[in-house]
Amino acid sequence: VVLVDHLGERSMLTDRGACADLDDPDPAWLDGLQVLHVPAYSLAGGRLAETAVTLVNWAHERGVIVSIDASSAAVIEAYGAGRMRNLLWSLQPHVLLCNELEAATLARAGGVDGIATAATVVKQGADPALVSVPGEGVVEVPVPALSDVTDTTGAGDAFAAGFLLAVAGGA
Repeated sequence: VVLVDHLGERSMLTDRGACADLDDPDPAWLDGLQVLHVPAYSLAGGRLAETAVTLVNWAHERGVIVSIDASSAAVIEAYGAGRMRNLLWSLQPHVLLCNELEAATLARAGGVDGIATAATVVKQGADPALVSVPGEGVVEVPVPALSDVTDTTGAGDAFAAGFLLAVAGGA
């Protein structure tokens, strides 16, 4: 369920349903893949989490770019911010994507620095995105102004898709 307020901001009520039972991964799932993008929702427990971790490890072995989206401050809190930060760090994604609230939640457990090996991106809605590359500091990337936004559902996912397409292309 997606709830959209009068400013176009959204909140989601999630139900993972049967996907939480996904297990028995097959290495062939990664055939031809350039980027494996994993939401933190998939890392939060159960057979799905075990499957996601296995796929991340296989992706690293194959040289596939690994991206993790922090997904939800509520998921991070429920899992335990310190525990989630440790898990993300252990998975060493090339790219970590999060929004301001997710980054702030992880900051209470040591922050997002050192998790991603290539870039950490903090999306800030209409404000500039913050892109941190290890050893190079933080760059603010302006966001084009849009008027009359009535629903932001999917905006972060669209941003992630464009960013990861650029990363896969060598940018």
